[in-house]
Amino acid sequence: AALGSAGNLVATLVTAGGGGNGATAGGDIVLTTTTGTTSNIEVTSVTAVGDQVTLDAVDAVTNTTDDTTAEVTASILLLEAGTGVRLDTDVATIDAFGAGNTVTGTGNIDIDEVSGVTLTELTTFDGNITVDAALGSAGNLVATLVTAGGGDNGDMSSDQAVDGGDVVLTTTTGASNVQAGNVTAAADFIRLAASGAITNTTNDTTADVTADIVYLGAATGVTLDTD
Repeated sequence: AALGSAGNLVATLVTAGGGGNGATAGGDIVLTTTTGTTSNIEVTSVTAVGDQVTLDAVDAVTNTTDDTTAEVTASILLLEAGTGVRLDTDVATIDAFGAGNTVTGTGNIDIDEVSGVTLTELTTFDGNITVDAALGSAGNLVATLVTAGGGDNGDMSSDQAVDGGDVVLTTTTGASNVQAGNVTAAADFIRLAASGAITNTTNDTTADVTADIVYLGAATGVTLDTD
């Protein structure tokens, strides 16, 4: 959409049947806007069960209603946006669509996930990253590569308000772990809160978390390498 002039792509109900490949083949969905600075992708219901959804917006990728009902249901969700991402999801994996940042300009990522999810690559050029997982059922949040750019708010106030360039990763239901592989908010803060444990994906001496300040809260323990 928006091939010749700016305009939003509103996906009220988009469902792809068949497939079950988790890769670009039958049963996948690709939604794109390309022109202007006000060409959002607005999602109400996009479903590719067992397959892949790609959302690539020149402006923002957003939901039409900000609640906890999943707007995107798939095995793999690929994202790229110019000015931010706000979605409720029911997916197994979230990854970057392009070679650069998930959000290429100034803007935040805010994702609410129904169960567990692996963040293969989720990055901002200048913005916060907030992922709340296991909202409906237990499941681990695995942060393979999460990097928030911009900001410089490591001296934030005691209320722990999220302020540009920060990372917040949370699980809320059951024994759902937060597993950190490479989580970075240079000169800013990272907050990890788990209804299960906070652990590293690899038990070595390489830093799993890099930030100015790290806030931790876990029900059953913390194992991390930090910088």
